[in-house]
Amino acid sequence: MREEATTTSTKVYYYLDDSTPYLSVVPVADDAITLGDFKKVFSKKGYKYFCKQLDEAVGCEVKVEIRDDSTKLVKSANGLIELVLLSSFDNVYCSGTLPRVSNKTNKGQLTGAKLKDFNLRKRRSLHDLASENRDLLRIHRNKSDENSITASSLSTVISSK
Repeated sequence: MREEATTTSTKVYYYLDDSTPYLSVVPVADDAITLGDFKKVFSKKGYKYFCKQLDEAVGCEVKVEIRDDSTKLVKSANGLIELVLLSSFDNVYCSGTLPRVSNKTNKGQLTGAKLKDFNLRKRRSLHDLASENRDLLRIHRNKSDENSITASSLSTVISSK
């Protein structure tokens, strides 16, 4: 009876965006385990799931994407159940900007000084930033001469001596 209890769990090896394998023990027999069973143990969201399988047509191991939770997990060429989990970028903003506010009531919450400050920051142009940088560079050049150059200097001075 004790052996029966140990055989009802399955070791699933999985890779998360890198080459180091992780191990989860799923309380389901290896001949009946599904992607949904694995997801009950692995609670992180935002991944695409791939199962390593031996492809007879190619004659080597391939990674097959699994989307349906009822899909049965199969053993790879080495006899293990191996999954490869890749981050899904569907919900990640990669452009470096924040999403626009879609709810109009949120836009109305900026009032008074907050709205003025927001508009000033929003309208600050690259021209303004460039002129500030030019002013700082001019001040730095006026203060430095051949004897006051430090290791953190922005320019190289060639001595005529």
